[in-house]
Amino acid sequence: ERIYERGISVLPGSAELLGNYAIFLNDERKDVDKAEAFFKRAIEAYPKAADFLGNYAIFLNKERKDMDKAEEFFKRAIEADPKNAKCLASYTIFLKNARKDMGRAEEFYRRAIEADPKNANSLASYAIFLQTERKDMDRAEEFYKRAIEADPKNANSLAGYAIFLQTKRKDEAKAEEFYKRAVEADPKNTNSLASYATFLQSVRKDM
Repeated sequence: ERIYERGISVLPGSAELLGNYAIFLNDERKDVDKAEAFFKRAIEAYPKAADFLGNYAIFLNKERKDMDKAEEFFKRAIEADPKNAKCLASYTIFLKNARKDMGRAEEFYRRAIEADPKNANSLASYAIFLQTERKDMDRAEEFYKRAIEADPKNANSLAGYAIFLQTKRKDEAKAEEFYKRAVEADPKNTNSLASYATFLQSVRKDM
């Protein structure tokens, strides 16, 4: 915090410093009011920076529970940079979870993937959407595979595909292969470890 404050005292107009300090205040200090003040300062310093606008939109949705204002800033972020995959993906999650608008969410999933076709998180998130919302298992599997191809060491994608193989394809052998790959990719990932433990208990009966 002292380093941020020193930096801002020297460069009070640095949108990057102001925006990153806002995230620090929110995530580490849990000082929501001060964080918002610095989000606003960052945007004032650089009104067309999609990342800062998008970060503030996430803050408004998560911390202020102000969905209308959050959507306003998501739209401003995308208008500022229509190809910003991070902002597109964040707005997609907002549309799906906050607005429950699956039609628009799918539109923005596609736009996020078009903007960054190798983003494993976006690809895996879309796979889950296709599986749970569209009930389209073939396309879901296609996007799980694309996510793993994009990042073969992404434990979340590997574990997600393992669960899919276990529950939807009933392919226990292949599911276990991907559980093992997920745990190997990130031995400290609690979600992967817990999912594999559940598989071993319920499917393999290996207590």
